[in-house]
Amino acid sequence: MGNYSGSWSVQFTIYEKNDNENTTISNEDNNNQPNLIPDDHTSNGLKCNEKITISNGFKIKASLRGDSLSIIATVNKKSIKISSTIKIRGRTYPVTEIGKKAITGKRIRTVTINAKNLRIINKNAFKGAKNLDKVIIKGVSKRSKIAKQIVKAAKKANKKVRIVYK
Repeated sequence: MGNYSGSWSVQFTIYEKNDNENTTISNEDNNNQPNLIPDDHTSNGLKCNEKITISNGFKIKASLRGDSLSIIATVNKKSIKISSTIKIRGRTYPVTEIGKKAITGKRIRTVTINAKNLRIINKNAFKGAKNLDKVIIKGVSKRSKIAKQIVKAAKKANKKVRIVYK
Protein backbone atom coordinates (compact mmCIF):
# COMPACT_ATOMS: atom_id res chain seq x y z
CA MET A 1 0.00 0.00 0.00
CA GLY A 2 2.50 2.60 1.09
CA ASN A 3 4.15 4.27 4.03
CA TYR A 4 2.11 6.77 5.95
CA SER A 5 2.98 8.81 8.99
CA GLY A 6 1.10 11.29 11.12
CA SER A 7 -1.60 11.26 13.71
CA TRP A 8 -5.36 11.37 13.75
CA SER A 9 -7.40 12.49 16.69
CA VAL A 10 -11.13 12.14 17.10
CA GLN A 11 -13.31 14.17 19.40
CA PHE A 12 -16.80 12.89 20.14
CA THR A 13 -19.85 13.72 22.18
CA ILE A 14 -22.49 11.24 23.30
CA TYR A 15 -26.01 12.47 23.90
CA GLU A 16 -28.49 10.76 26.16
CA LYS A 17 -32.15 11.66 26.44
CA ASN A 18 -34.04 10.88 29.65
CA ASP A 19 -37.69 11.78 30.39
CA ASN A 20 -37.83 15.18 28.68
CA GLU A 21 -34.41 16.10 30.12
CA ASN A 22 -31.43 16.52 27.86
CA THR A 23 -28.15 15.44 29.42
CA THR A 24 -24.80 15.40 27.70
CA ILE A 25 -21.99 12.93 28.31
CA SER A 26 -18.74 13.94 26.70
CA ASN A 27 -15.16 12.75 26.41
CA GLU A 28 -14.04 16.19 27.61
CA ASP A 29 -15.15 18.47 30.39
CA ASN A 30 -15.78 21.50 28.20
CA ASN A 31 -18.72 23.51 29.51
CA ASN A 32 -18.30 26.19 26.84
CA GLN A 33 -19.91 23.89 24.24
CA PRO A 34 -23.64 24.46 23.63
CA ASN A 35 -26.05 21.55 24.00
CA LEU A 36 -26.33 20.23 20.45
CA ILE A 37 -29.28 17.89 20.88
CA PRO A 38 -31.65 18.63 17.98
CA ASP A 39 -35.10 19.93 18.72
CA ASP A 40 -37.58 17.13 17.99
CA HIS A 41 -40.56 19.51 18.12
CA THR A 42 -42.29 17.51 20.85
CA SER A 43 -43.43 20.56 22.76
CA ASN A 44 -44.71 22.79 19.98
CA GLY A 45 -44.87 21.15 16.57
CA LEU A 46 -44.65 17.86 14.79
CA LYS A 47 -42.37 15.01 15.74
CA CYS A 48 -40.08 13.46 13.18
CA ASN A 49 -42.02 11.19 10.78
CA GLU A 50 -45.30 11.90 12.61
CA LYS A 51 -48.43 11.18 10.55
CA ILE A 52 -51.62 13.11 11.22
CA THR A 53 -54.91 14.03 9.54
CA ILE A 54 -55.59 17.75 9.38
CA SER A 55 -58.94 19.56 9.35
CA ASN A 56 -59.39 19.57 5.55
CA GLY A 57 -59.04 15.77 5.45
CA PHE A 58 -55.48 15.60 4.16
CA LYS A 59 -53.18 13.02 5.70
CA ILE A 60 -49.69 14.40 6.10
CA LYS A 61 -46.35 13.16 7.30
CA ALA A 62 -43.55 15.22 8.84
CA SER A 63 -40.05 14.95 7.40
CA LEU A 64 -37.16 13.20 9.13
CA ARG A 65 -36.11 16.49 10.69
CA GLY A 66 -39.69 17.54 11.42
CA ASP A 67 -39.29 20.81 9.53
CA SER A 68 -41.38 20.12 6.40
CA LEU A 69 -44.42 18.09 5.31
CA SER A 70 -45.36 15.45 2.78
CA ILE A 71 -48.93 14.95 1.65
CA ILE A 72 -49.68 11.22 1.69
CA ALA A 73 -53.46 11.26 1.11
CA THR A 74 -56.25 13.68 0.22
CA VAL A 75 -60.02 13.52 0.39
CA ASN A 76 -62.09 12.22 -2.52
CA LYS A 77 -64.00 15.33 -3.55
CA LYS A 78 -64.53 17.28 -6.78
CA SER A 79 -61.92 19.99 -6.20
CA ILE A 80 -58.69 19.80 -4.18
CA LYS A 81 -56.41 22.70 -3.26
CA ILE A 82 -52.88 22.05 -2.02
CA SER A 83 -51.20 25.15 -0.57
CA SER A 84 -47.47 25.76 -0.29
CA THR A 85 -47.60 25.84 3.53
CA ILE A 86 -49.75 24.30 6.26
CA LYS A 87 -50.13 25.63 9.79
CA ILE A 88 -50.18 22.94 12.50
CA ARG A 89 -50.06 23.47 16.25
CA GLY A 90 -49.12 27.12 15.88
CA ARG A 91 -46.25 26.52 13.49
CA THR A 92 -46.16 26.92 9.70
CA TYR A 93 -44.56 24.10 7.70
CA PRO A 94 -43.70 24.08 3.98
CA VAL A 95 -45.22 21.32 1.86
CA THR A 96 -42.21 19.81 0.09
CA GLU A 97 -43.52 16.50 -1.23
CA ILE A 98 -46.62 14.84 -2.64
CA GLY A 99 -46.39 11.10 -2.13
CA LYS A 100 -47.48 7.99 -4.00
CA LYS A 101 -51.26 7.74 -4.52
CA ALA A 102 -51.77 10.95 -2.54
CA ILE A 103 -54.40 12.30 -4.93
CA THR A 104 -56.73 9.41 -5.75
CA GLY A 105 -60.45 9.01 -6.16
CA LYS A 106 -63.18 8.82 -8.80
CA ARG A 107 -64.74 12.16 -7.84
CA ILE A 108 -61.59 14.28 -8.25
CA ARG A 109 -61.92 16.61 -11.26
CA THR A 110 -59.73 19.65 -10.46
CA VAL A 111 -56.49 19.89 -8.47
CA THR A 112 -54.88 23.24 -7.65
CA ILE A 113 -51.28 23.01 -6.48
CA ASN A 114 -49.21 25.89 -5.14
CA ALA A 115 -45.80 24.41 -5.97
CA LYS A 116 -43.69 27.18 -4.45
CA ASN A 117 -42.08 24.90 -1.82
CA LEU A 118 -42.52 21.54 -3.56
CA ARG A 119 -39.33 19.60 -4.20
CA ILE A 120 -40.61 16.09 -5.01
CA ILE A 121 -43.79 14.75 -6.55
CA ASN A 122 -44.10 11.00 -6.89
CA LYS A 123 -44.76 9.81 -10.44
CA ASN A 124 -47.82 7.92 -9.14
CA ALA A 125 -49.19 10.82 -7.07
CA PHE A 126 -52.40 10.98 -9.13
CA LYS A 127 -52.80 7.22 -9.55
CA GLY A 128 -56.48 6.32 -9.35
CA ALA A 129 -57.75 9.79 -10.30
CA LYS A 130 -59.17 8.56 -13.62
CA ASN A 131 -61.65 11.45 -13.98
CA LEU A 132 -59.06 14.19 -13.46
CA ASP A 133 -59.86 17.04 -15.88
CA LYS A 134 -57.65 19.95 -14.89
CA VAL A 135 -54.50 20.59 -12.86
CA ILE A 136 -53.72 24.20 -11.96
CA ILE A 137 -50.08 24.87 -11.07
CA LYS A 138 -49.21 28.06 -9.17
CA GLY A 139 -45.99 29.56 -7.87
CA VAL A 140 -43.51 28.08 -10.37
CA SER A 141 -42.65 28.58 -14.01
CA LYS A 142 -43.77 26.26 -16.76
CA ARG A 143 -40.19 25.12 -17.39
CA SER A 144 -39.31 24.30 -13.79
CA LYS A 145 -38.40 20.76 -12.78
CA ILE A 146 -41.30 20.43 -10.33
CA ALA A 147 -43.85 21.66 -12.90
CA LYS A 148 -42.63 18.99 -15.32
CA GLN A 149 -42.93 16.34 -12.58
CA ILE A 150 -46.51 17.42 -11.83
CA VAL A 151 -47.44 17.29 -15.53
CA LYS A 152 -45.87 13.86 -15.95
CA ALA A 153 -47.69 12.46 -12.90
CA ALA A 154 -51.04 13.97 -13.98
CA LYS A 155 -50.71 12.69 -17.55
CA LYS A 156 -49.97 9.24 -16.17
CA ALA A 157 -53.37 9.24 -14.43
CA ASN A 158 -55.32 10.73 -17.36
CA LYS A 159 -53.76 11.50 -20.72
CA LYS A 160 -56.41 14.12 -21.56
CA VAL A 161 -55.87 16.27 -18.46
CA ARG A 162 -55.55 20.04 -19.04
CA ILE A 163 -52.62 21.78 -17.37
CA VAL A 164 -53.04 25.47 -16.45
CA TYR A 165 -50.22 27.67 -15.12
CA LYS A 166 -51.00 30.74 -13.00
